[in-house]
Amino acid sequence: MAEQQPLNLGTDVVLDAGGNGRAHIGPTYGPNLWHVQAISVRTSQPGAGLIPQCALYRGTEDANGYVDTTYDGSANSCDVNFDISQGTEIIAVWTGGNPGDVATLSVYGTRE
Repeated sequence: MAEQQPLNLGTDVVLDAGGNGRAHIGPTYGPNLWHVQAISVRTSQPGAGLIPQCALYRGTEDANGYVDTTYDGSANSCDVNFDISQGTEIIAVWTGGNPGDVATLSVYGTRE
């Protein structure tokens, strides 16, 4: 078994003119197996103006990949317990937010 390292990574997207955006993150190099234990989403103006919804997926944006939905995509998190490897991504889809806000998808756990 490979040595486990902490997983604490994130990626950003700017919400478009409709307040929508999509971010994705997954193992692309180095330790190629992630043990994901938590996912958080936020925007640059949590609680201000429009509050977006955010749907989370693993690998594919359909019922087979569905993980969770939050009705406060400006500041929320969920506990999960799954593994992903190279070629699979976690996808966050924000809808109905403030145009121009920066939305952030973060993942936590371990990787090996």
